[in-house]
Amino acid sequence: MSATEASEVYGKRLIPHVIDDAARNDPARECFSIPLSSNPRDGWRPVSYGQYAAAIDRLAHHIFKTSGAPEPKSFPTLAYIGANDATYLIFIVAAVKAGYKAISALLISPRNSEEAQLNLFALTGCDTLYHDATFQQPVLPWLAKRGSMKAHLLEPLDFWLAHEVAVEPFPYVKSPEEAEWEPFVVLHTSGSTGLPKPIVVPNGLMMLNDKLHLLPTWKGTESAVRGLARTRRNLTPMPFSHASGLYSFFGFHVYWGVPVTFAILNGPFTAEFVLEQLAHAGADVDSISLPPSVLEELSLTQEGCDRLKKLAFVVFGGGNLSDAAGQKLLDQGVVIQNSFGSTECGMLPYYWQTNPNAWQWLHINSDVMGAVWRPVAGEDDIFELVIVRHNSPSAIQGVFYTYPGLDEWSSKDLFKKHPTLPDHWKYHGRCDDLICFSNGEKLNPVTFENALNGHPKVGTAIVVGSMRFQPALLVEPAHYPANADEAERLVAELWPLVASVNKQTATYGQISRQLILLAKADKPFPRLVKDTVNRALSIKLYESEIEALYRDAEAGWKDAQHNLDLTSEETLIQCLCRLFQTLTRHTTVEPDTDLFTAGVDSLQVVNACRLLRGALATKTDRIDLKTVAPRLIYANPSPRRLAADLWARHAGSLQPFDADAEASRAMLALLAKYTLGLPSVPAPERPPARRTEQTVLLTGSTGRLGAHVLDYLVANPAVRKVICLNRARDGRARQLRLNAARGLKTDLACKTEFLQADLSQPQLGLSVADYRRMLGEADRVIHAQWPVNFNLPLGAFEPHVRGVRHLVDLCARAARDARLVLVSTVLAATPWNGSEGGTTVMSVPEGAYAQGKLVADLVAEEAARRSGTRAAVVRVGQIAGSEDAAGSWNRDEWLPRLVASSVRVLGVLPRDLGIMSTVNWVTAQGAARVVLEAAEVTGPDLGPERARAGSGGGVDYYYAVNPRPGHFSQLSGAMKEFYGGRVRDLVSWGQWVAALEASAERESEDGTENPALQLLDFFKGTPGEDALGEVRFTFSLDETLAASQSLREMQPITPELMVQWCRQWDF
Repeated sequence: MSATEASEVYGKRLIPHVIDDAARNDPARECFSIPLSSNPRDGWRPVSYGQYAAAIDRLAHHIFKTSGAPEPKSFPTLAYIGANDATYLIFIVAAVKAGYKAISALLISPRNSEEAQLNLFALTGCDTLYHDATFQQPVLPWLAKRGSMKAHLLEPLDFWLAHEVAVEPFPYVKSPEEAEWEPFVVLHTSGSTGLPKPIVVPNGLMMLNDKLHLLPTWKGTESAVRGLARTRRNLTPMPFSHASGLYSFFGFHVYWGVPVTFAILNGPFTAEFVLEQLAHAGADVDSISLPPSVLEELSLTQEGCDRLKKLAFVVFGGGNLSDAAGQKLLDQGVVIQNSFGSTECGMLPYYWQTNPNAWQWLHINSDVMGAVWRPVAGEDDIFELVIVRHNSPSAIQGVFYTYPGLDEWSSKDLFKKHPTLPDHWKYHGRCDDLICFSNGEKLNPVTFENALNGHPKVGTAIVVGSMRFQPALLVEPAHYPANADEAERLVAELWPLVASVNKQTATYGQISRQLILLAKADKPFPRLVKDTVNRALSIKLYESEIEALYRDAEAGWKDAQHNLDLTSEETLIQCLCRLFQTLTRHTTVEPDTDLFTAGVDSLQVVNACRLLRGALATKTDRIDLKTVAPRLIYANPSPRRLAADLWARHAGSLQPFDADAEASRAMLALLAKYTLGLPSVPAPERPPARRTEQTVLLTGSTGRLGAHVLDYLVANPAVRKVICLNRARDGRARQLRLNAARGLKTDLACKTEFLQADLSQPQLGLSVADYRRMLGEADRVIHAQWPVNFNLPLGAFEPHVRGVRHLVDLCARAARDARLVLVSTVLAATPWNGSEGGTTVMSVPEGAYAQGKLVADLVAEEAARRSGTRAAVVRVGQIAGSEDAAGSWNRDEWLPRLVASSVRVLGVLPRDLGIMSTVNWVTAQGAARVVLEAAEVTGPDLGPERARAGSGGGVDYYYAVNPRPGHFSQLSGAMKEFYGGRVRDLVSWGQWVAALEASAERESEDGTENPALQLLDFFKGTPGEDALGEVRFTFSLDETLAASQSLREMQPITPELMVQWCRQWDF
């Protein structure tokens, strides 16, 4: 076949045809080599395409004889289980050919449990099982429990490959178009997070591997599969019952005509055994494919490095190779290629890595694959791979053969983006592996595990800790310690490595030395194929040991025992200073130090409470230990204040603490500090802000509301430029990533400028030149940047109040009469008095978050009153999801968490939301439109005597609250209908909270399935609707409605919108 003829059929060749054509045209050409015995010294024997095709036909006749011809288009399932040899490769194609209609073959892994096997038989309707002699006894329980199943014993591999007996060809006459959607094989998932699930692989998906021939050179390199095809022969430890082995054999070796030598897998696949096989497999073996664990073992010896560097390349896959192992191999001259694929997608269209130093990274053409990289919350460089359907002829999108009803597939695979090399991605674990702590923080364990797995004395390391207060480390040693002393020495040797990773990790994700657990020799980690550890089963296996580990930490904290001295209040203060000084790693903590300014974070607060409870339990019976909780420290954020509270309880003289009075004093102090020096007379007459060719300064553009504000600004023809002030250095890149994930504009170059800024610093942390330019250009300043953290004390928000004052100063000094708009919260308006006017007397909202917002609002109000600053405050209520199908509602917020737990774990959904049942939510777009009207970017030019939305001494107050409220019960019915049987019933708010609390007792180590548990205290603290009696908190929106066209036109939240958000969450 000429090159032109070949290119016309690539991607349209069925595997049975490729094998038969090779057997007919060149029957002696080698297809694969199989070992002669379990001893590498006995060598391998080649199997030609002629022999392979004959074996397929021989077995197809046998299947036809024993199982008959299936009904047309019925595709009944045949299963096969046997020794790990090439019989699997013969059986698959024979099953497809038998009876002139394709029969899907279910390949069963010997590692599966009896429950898993029977479940797969049931899900695929499989009633016919073929097996070899090695499984004659193991299949008997399956046959006993599945009475309808028939079993057939197959002859060994040599029988099917016997070439001395001629066999009549078994024709396969399907056309590629006819067979495209017919099943080729049924594989199954690993079962790492539950029972394995069947995955039907159609012929069309397999033909995409052939289509890889057509991938052109891209950015100076060829496709990875074309690079691999340069090998003369590859040695591979292929698991024949697993997707990786089958895609490699059929998708690469058959379609690309590259012979493969199958490694001997009888016994442990160790580095020594690999070297022995390489020594006897033949001189033409010039490449090898290995799991990372074996490759790391080979890197530890000079003999291993010397042998590998003689090969053209070494391919690894199934996980990451440790940095230390990879770097050593690279230094020794070994050529390393990373690989990646999935059961659902097949072989992915990534490219050959030509940069030796980028051996860890996959070079991916996202356009060909339809890859969209969705950012992970809280991570700047970690993304989930999502594949979106597109109909380009060049697309390689195997997943849509697996799931033809989808237009978008979330892989749950996480990748890290290369900091400088475009289109370079490194596998970073699974979404399922993310550890969610009891304080709501999250940790991806990959960094810890990769670092530990590279240590020569570590077999496998697993980080655990879901729904705990901090992570622990479970280590399977490479060589088990003989006694307790050896175990302690091993932990001591590993500790410096753990400590070094701790320095790169947020405090909540750091591992303490007392939370390191060594696995036992008689309890090895369960493994999947490819020698990959089954994380979920390993954690379950050590469930009792992990529980005891945390129990010991709760009881004592071996490295941080603190006995409180309750002799006097002063001695207690000093003890607390020492306690927090230790927790903050010897930061100086004085009696009046603000703990959160000193660096205390949420994990250290939790640990402090644990230490305090342990110490107080032996010192006093007057303090209810249940009250020694994080909220106690948040309410008393200095050693002196915390000591005063504890001492009063201990001494029995506790007076009711006037939290409002204390908060009021702190708020007044902040307000006085940041209104000091405001000019008492209006600024000199300046030109008005422009209505066309506007320049808008925007903060918080990467937040959900800020991103939608930016989207509207870029689309507005009256806006010439938007200058985004972001804390991150790579503001533009981060904006583009987040916008793409939210379905917002990514064509920002023509109108936007991104500057790194720190609003708490003088001149916003900008250079003198940039700050002067802001003064000269600004028409409007929209401030949408504020940390959403309800645990922080008021003092932690001071830098953000300072930032508001700095923005006030910018507007006062600007060349034009620039308008300042602050995005605030309706929480800052509580307790509500029925008027939309500004706060003329100091009222105290609930919580420091709202208190800080109110102080910021009042700074703007004072600037408007004293200095004539044109300012507006937009107090926003609950922002829901997007109006568009392409948008999203962050899954980490309270309502998505509630829905996820309801659907995945509880099976019930609340009919109402207690006192939160009023649905006066606004969409992200709706809130953004109100902000733009408040900024006077849109809407009429009201001039200096403008009508106010709710004037408070010169500042305009807008309320972004839906003027057409509904009730959650109007939405919950539609949600139940959408989720079908996954939601059995609608229950009251109290019943739902009780169900969530009960689920905590049975919650497994993998707490990601039940994310609402992390907000259990919040939900328990939300009363039912009956707690309101006849009272309902409402907002009078008359003045906002008069000033805001978008609010007047705002539509209620409908059941259809709610279902759209449920669909986007994809729980």
